[in-house]
Amino acid sequence: MFLNLRGAAEGALISRRVNSTLGGFLNSNKMQIARLLYPTLAATALLVCFTPICGQIENQKIFNVIPLPQRERFVSRLNLYIEFSLSNQQDKLEALFDEKTLCSACKGKRECVDNCAPPMQLEVPEGFNFLTLALKPLKVARCRTDADWDYVIDIQQKERVSWKGNRVHVEKSKVRLFAVYQRGDWYFSFITIQGMVYL
Repeated sequence: MFLNLRGAAEGALISRRVNSTLGGFLNSNKMQIARLLYPTLAATALLVCFTPICGQIENQKIFNVIPLPQRERFVSRLNLYIEFSLSNQQDKLEALFDEKTLCSACKGKRECVDNCAPPMQLEVPEGFNFLTLALKPLKVARCRTDADWDYVIDIQQKERVSWKGNRVHVEKSKVRLFAVYQRGDWYFSFITIQGMVYL
């Protein structure tokens, strides 16, 4: 009987030590988990917010034509252009227009505002509605037809279109964007339809 009581006492002592050690381990890990929780949530939120912007550009190799020291900034500015275009943030988009594009819209330099000839506007048929869903860059090449531009970007544009109550459908088309390096950064033109003369 004495041996059994002694064994039970030793077992209880070992159990308390294990529980104490395990409890300390769990408390320590809880503190570490709590410390990591907020940075992890912040990183996850950042990733979620960042994904749609970069989702438009699938093939990074198309940018190999851009000099390496300027490439990252080029892609970053193009991503912003796409984001602001899709979300219709015109004020922010204007900050990415080059001087020639701003001048054609009667903005920018004083002489562009004072001597402005308003740009030609296309008449939209009554009942016609469209929403740009995606702008996916396909190709970047040196611009050899106009000295005002450094690069031309071919883009696949996806739009949701409806006209006079007809069935809504999605259309894909090829459009173009021109880029120039000026004032120490990358700037862009309006989006144009391929074959359209940019004035």
